[in-house]
Amino acid sequence: MFSYAQAITPNVRLIDTFERMSSRTFRIPSVKRVCESMERSRDSSEVLTRLRIFGERLDDISNLANLSADWNSYGSPVPSSTSIKSATKVLSDLNNIFMVPDKVLPSAEGGVAMTFLSESRNRAVIETLNNGEAFILLYDLDGNNETLDLGNSDLEHSEKFGQLKKHLRGLSLASS
Repeated sequence: MFSYAQAITPNVRLIDTFERMSSRTFRIPSVKRVCESMERSRDSSEVLTRLRIFGERLDDISNLANLSADWNSYGSPVPSSTSIKSATKVLSDLNNIFMVPDKVLPSAEGGVAMTFLSESRNRAVIETLNNGEAFILLYDLDGNNETLDLGNSDLEHSEKFGQLKKHLRGLSLASS
């Protein structure tokens, strides 16, 4: 007599999954090709997803030009063409290093704000203002923050974006 209950399920078929593995037609190279194909498809989908999101963020930036004056009912100015061009360049530079912001929003100070979230407690905002200034605000949910002047040169962008990447990967502001 059984000491445990065995579930009997109708219409269940057992399949010997090792049958194919033991046949003479099984070849390692074919498995390798399948794995490589799956890897290529996964990589291409990541690239396509990033490109799709990049396109959405570009659309978000261009749509900011259509805002009306006093868009937030607190008297904030509409993003200028200067801040929109600057934000577009910053977004392109970010895309070149495989970073795309989570959101693109109008800045309350007049300009464009790009927000970044991370899996850690760290967050960041890049703002391109109507007066031509651009900066990165690094902050965490514990109240720590640091502001970096973005500057105009590609070298400055590269250096500051490196700091941004490290911050979003979890580098504490106290240790940077």
